[in-house]
Amino acid sequence: MKKMLGKIPEYVKRVLEELNNQGFEGFLVGGCVRDFLLGRMPGDYDVATSALPEEIIECFKDYTVIETGLKHGTVTVVSDRSPVEVTTYRIDGKYLDNRRPSEVFFTESLEEDLSRRDFTINAMAYSDKIGIVDLFGGASDVQKKIIRCVGEPSKRFEEDGLRILRALRFSSCLGFDIDKETKEAIHLYKDLLYNISVERIYDEFTKLLLGDYADLVLNEFTDVIAVFIPELLNILEYDCFEHTLKVIKLCEKNKSLRYAALFHELGKPLSEAPERNNLNEKEECARSSEIAKKTLNNLHSDKKTLDTVKKLILKHGEIITPSRIKIKKMVRDSSFDFTRLLLMLQLASKTAFNDEPREKAIEKAIEILKEIEKDNLCLSLKQLKVSGKDIEALGTAGEKVGQILNYLLDQVIEEKVENEKGPLLELAKRLL
Repeated sequence: MKKMLGKIPEYVKRVLEELNNQGFEGFLVGGCVRDFLLGRMPGDYDVATSALPEEIIECFKDYTVIETGLKHGTVTVVSDRSPVEVTTYRIDGKYLDNRRPSEVFFTESLEEDLSRRDFTINAMAYSDKIGIVDLFGGASDVQKKIIRCVGEPSKRFEEDGLRILRALRFSSCLGFDIDKETKEAIHLYKDLLYNISVERIYDEFTKLLLGDYADLVLNEFTDVIAVFIPELLNILEYDCFEHTLKVIKLCEKNKSLRYAALFHELGKPLSEAPERNNLNEKEECARSSEIAKKTLNNLHSDKKTLDTVKKLILKHGEIITPSRIKIKKMVRDSSFDFTRLLLMLQLASKTAFNDEPREKAIEKAIEILKEIEKDNLCLSLKQLKVSGKDIEALGTAGEKVGQILNYLLDQVIEEKVENEKGPLLELAKRLL
């Protein structure tokens, strides 16, 4: 008896039915089948078919069709305003660059198409008519929570070195173990990552870092990650590496926060290094920040993430008192989002150190931040109830206007004057 998956959206069913009505095979393949078996709703749906690319286009002539990767047999069909990638069954040619096949050959065999895929959990197909097509034990591996290559691991990784990071990413995000043979090949062939574009490495590693089990993967496969973040090896045998893993685990799944957690200790000199006792915490934070900047630049990180991570690491060692006025000034100097991330990083670090007094103080600061945001207090010149024109009307101009406005804002933040036009103008007059 065929096993039915979860409820497939109507827009996806329509694509499969259209292929079947035209005499072609059509199957859901890859990650969406795996997600259904895990009891998750897939984020997207991929369809494999016996139809050739030109036949797919003809089949969906009444739909919006985007020729996504025609030479590789992929066409995107827009069904009810939702994209579905439809790809012809194919066999990969020789891999000459450890990343992509030099050519692909179309085939009418679903089995040949599935056999070229990376891991068993991604090498299943499904249709309502036939049920699950599982030629390599993928369903069993999903149940056992195992990541295993389809066929010989060394061959799979030599074809595409990025599969090494994909295996680690799936382990981090799904909480699956990597089977012994696949794991051994990952360590053995890790240098293939040197042949992969930094953009692809950054994309996969970011997903890995945001996984629920990122700390476990980083601990077991540090040598692999060190291919593109070699500084990790400098702290591998020291307590600060264990601390780093704890902080990553404690941080919420925010990209900038997790990257800051990863890098925040890397600037600490080793305990026996001559300069160890000559650096204060501020200088160690500066070193860590520079390592983060260098690595994220090398990985072609987006500028927003890079800037936020640098700033978080630079400031994470600062002592923050749970004072309403101090927290307001922090927001004024940065933003609510950045202040929240900084407090979260500090909280994770102090929790990992079992520093209960500082942990309590930071928790209180976070509560104060929430109250300030809820009350929509004046923390910027835009929120001030007087403008530059109001100050100019008092008989001044130029830089003096800005100086007065900033002074008034400070007085409001320090709760020495109300944010009302009358009291603010009175104070401005006294200054003039």
